[in-house]
Amino acid sequence: MLGTHEATTEADRINGRRIIGWSLAWAATVLVATAVLASDTISGPAAWLVAAVCAAIGVGGLGAYRRYVAEADELTRQIQLEGIAFGFGLGVLVTLSWSLFEFAGAPVLNASTAGTVMIFGYIGGVLLATHRYR
Repeated sequence: MLGTHEATTEADRINGRRIIGWSLAWAATVLVATAVLASDTISGPAAWLVAAVCAAIGVGGLGAYRRYVAEADELTRQIQLEGIAFGFGLGVLVTLSWSLFEFAGAPVLNASTAGTVMIFGYIGGVLLATHRYR
């Protein structure tokens, strides 16, 4: 996914593996943190620490992605930009429009749902852009 065309460089592949590693670490941390915090086994400062550690790992992932984009060639940057723009736009559209559906009786969506829409929108945008520039 991150190597968006056949001419992906070794640096892009290394940076892509970094992003995957950080993303997997963050996803695992979110799962564990959600289970721990939802079980009410910890509270107060310890609960805040669990949430902060999870967020810090996410910041590490953002840093890895920023490095990937900074070191990528122009075509890869363009494809990534189009993917991010599509994901952001789709997330805003769904999130803001959904509130109208909630007034009509649809279930309330939480922030995790909006994030998921943005992630899948980003993936779709990268795939569309990759196909267009192929």
